[in-house]
Amino acid sequence: MEQSRKEYIFHKVFFATVLVNGCIALADITAGCFFLFKQQITAYLYFANNPVSHTLQSAVMSISTQNQIMGIIYFFSHGIVKLILVWGLLTNRLWAYPFAILLLSGFTLYQMYDLITRFSFFTLLLLTVNIITIFFISREYRQIVVQ
Repeated sequence: MEQSRKEYIFHKVFFATVLVNGCIALADITAGCFFLFKQQITAYLYFANNPVSHTLQSAVMSISTQNQIMGIIYFFSHGIVKLILVWGLLTNRLWAYPFAILLLSGFTLYQMYDLITRFSFFTLLLLTVNIITIFFISREYRQIVVQ
């Protein structure tokens, strides 16, 4: 395969991994909204009056205030920072590449620790996405810096 075709494919995969991280960032912000509006969600589930909503209501009510505040801070900060990085990467801002590599590496280390202490397939999936994304961001960054 010729070099330019190979670079084109790598760039498309880079673009796709950044978009996946953008979707994850939006999911984080949505989760932050869930924690922010916990009381309203609980009230809605109470009035929905079906067995599934009552089960969900019990689960939502079991979230402590401390966990609620931690969820708001973690998910909003994680989601907003990732969205800024996705924007920076997709608009070729040079500062975004090393910052994204550094931030995703930090998330990766935390996810490795989390996997060791309590295994989760979801965490393993996020870890895999982060490692792939770090690889493609660093590769794309090298291509930009060399040009």
